[in-house]
Amino acid sequence: MPERGPLLAWETSTEDGVVCLGSGAAVTGAARFRTVKGHAGWLMPLVDSVLKAQGTDPRELRALAAGIGPGGFTGVKVGVATAKAMALALDLPLVGVPTLDLLAAHAPTGEDPLLACIDARQGLFYAAAYDVSGPVPARRSPMACLPPEEAARLAAGLSSRRVTVAGFAPPALKEALLELGLEVALAEIPAPGFPNAATLLATACDLLERGSDGDAFSVIPIYLKKPV
Repeated sequence: MPERGPLLAWETSTEDGVVCLGSGAAVTGAARFRTVKGHAGWLMPLVDSVLKAQGTDPRELRALAAGIGPGGFTGVKVGVATAKAMALALDLPLVGVPTLDLLAAHAPTGEDPLLACIDARQGLFYAAAYDVSGPVPARRSPMACLPPEEAARLAAGLSSRRVTVAGFAPPALKEALLELGLEVALAEIPAPGFPNAATLLATACDLLERGSDGDAFSVIPIYLKKPV
């Protein structure tokens, strides 16, 4: 395995997705897409096209990375299963990137705590709280599937009167936060939005450098909610 070859990563857990190739935050190739039914039929062709566009042989890769959720059940399942199959076939390390951690990494740094939220449908949120005052977001709560009132209480327990929300922030959540006396700001995620290829690569490379990688057997998806 090349020690300093490029890293190939993808995120398919939400409605928008990305496949990207590069090292650190330096993107050499990427493809953005809208996730649709039939992930299994189009994910690998996208991966293949990104590799071929850069003239990269899969055997040159340093590692693979994939978003592991929480998020849409099919997107998480297919994204992780494809990563496992490719890692096993190529004997490569596999980095599992929690999707809420990746969302938090898209938000600007600041002193106020961050609540990262993804739409879980049926009036629920996938949510976790983060300290974003340092170079890498630090998770300060477990990831959970919650109604807006409980997500607001999660934020209220962060010992701050101000909270920034990244991602899914419908009126019901903002109202619940305000009812608890919290000042609410929305994180501005630069274009092209979430998930950004450079942020995904940087997050995956940081995990790899810190020895947080696994393999085709140890990386598991995060669902938090039964499929409906």
